[in-house]
Amino acid sequence: MNPARSRGPEPLWQEVLRRAAVTLGGRAVGVWEADARGRLHLLASSSEDLAPLAGELEAALRSLGELPGARPPPCRWVASRLEEQRWCIARVRRELPRPPPPGVERRGRERMALELAGVCIGLLGERRGTPSGDVENLARLALTVEQVPTILWTTNTELRITARSGAGLTSDILPERVVGASLLDQFSKQAVSADSINAHRRALTGESVSYEIRVEGRCYDVHVEPLRNKAGAIVGVVGVAVDVRDRAPAPHDLEDFFENATVGLCWLGPDGTIVRANPAELDLVGYGRDEYVGQDVRQFHVDPQIVDDVLRRLRAGETVRNVETRLRHRNGSIRYVLLSANARLENGQLVHARCVTRDVTELKRAESAIAYFKAMVDSADDSIVSKTLDGVITTWNPAATRLYGYTAEEGSTGPP
Repeated sequence: MNPARSRGPEPLWQEVLRRAAVTLGGRAVGVWEADARGRLHLLASSSEDLAPLAGELEAALRSLGELPGARPPPCRWVASRLEEQRWCIARVRRELPRPPPPGVERRGRERMALELAGVCIGLLGERRGTPSGDVENLARLALTVEQVPTILWTTNTELRITARSGAGLTSDILPERVVGASLLDQFSKQAVSADSINAHRRALTGESVSYEIRVEGRCYDVHVEPLRNKAGAIVGVVGVAVDVRDRAPAPHDLEDFFENATVGLCWLGPDGTIVRANPAELDLVGYGRDEYVGQDVRQFHVDPQIVDDVLRRLRAGETVRNVETRLRHRNGSIRYVLLSANARLENGQLVHARCVTRDVTELKRAESAIAYFKAMVDSADDSIVSKTLDGVITTWNPAATRLYGYTAEEGSTGPP
């Protein structure tokens, strides 16, 4: 079916689906309806690619117990195919779904985007045939958007806020993101973090970036991407931040462990951007948190190709243990470290890497000193023999072999 011939209120439905598709990284999003026999029909979509996939989506809905007869017709869903045989599906409804109970894994970004799209489609699709009915539905839609525990904002190319909407408008969700405020000015006052500025700058170059903000014990999942005009030119940044206070809070002891661990701990984004680091990690490189977080970790490594290999292995789902690498300290010195890491994956994609970095510089120096001493002993012209207090020979250099006629293995078997 050609999505341009949608049976819904075409312009509004298409705009909702277009925005949902952008949030899902360009994946096609469609509105489907099941008839009385449980057969699916595509009502509208952001791409024609979805039309041939009705059978696959039917199978997914049947496996979830949605077909046949889960609800009286008409039954509608907003759905997107994230990868082969894997769908993200949300019902078309008029009210926001309830948040998950405490202790249950929170909904991902894809699920939240489709649930919000389902609510918008549900409200926009109720046409009563009277202007008052249209106004009422649009008013309810606006009210719904303002109740979502999320804020949306846009900036211009100079990172000055040009618009803000969502529940955060009347709450304390990221209060610094108000119309007219400059994120760069707030960064200079330490009100906005370096990783936020870095993410916005990357969005201005055409990237879509997800990261996390932690402020005074509260946590936000944030996503920014380029804001384009009708010609496709980048004119700013559009961002969304979700207040995830309903996420089961991390125990204080866990946060204390991260901040006060005696080994370096950090999170890396999928491209190697440093998302978070503890004080021990910062000590290894000699930089402050705002100088380190938000940067590409490769620039602090003497051998950046090792980082590339570690990230490749993490994307493949591998756990990396004790990879030897070298960090360059701010003062120019080299720190030898052992890096261990595993990955958090969602939908087969790397979200972030959890890294543990152990400083083994002193051990390396000790090993070098021992190797140097051994080389001196082996090259000495004098016979050098070491033994225990019981007289058992433990080492025997080449000069001793020449003097006594025994090899090192023969000479180290017992008392001389």
